[in-house]
Amino acid sequence: MNATPPSLSLRVTFRGTDYVADADPDKSILENIEEMLLPIRNSCRRGLCGSCRVHLASGELHPQKHVLEQGHVLSCSSLLLGDAHVIIPD
Repeated sequence: MNATPPSLSLRVTFRGTDYVADADPDKSILENIEEMLLPIRNSCRRGLCGSCRVHLASGELHPQKHVLEQGHVLSCSSLLLGDAHVIIPD
């Protein structure tokens, strides 16, 4: 029997507008943002290039994922542990 992972709330600020949707904790922040149909830069999808960098305004990430300086994270390789708010840089 497969248990459905609990849904989390992801708030994304893009160009000054907030968008809120349920997020799947088994998917990366990047994948959750893409499911919200918001444009976000990405390239390697492996946590190497930094093009998918977002600012983590609030929320907790899986401890073994990439966290960059001053609250910025690589969305392609970061998983959420709870509700979160991220800001996509202009």
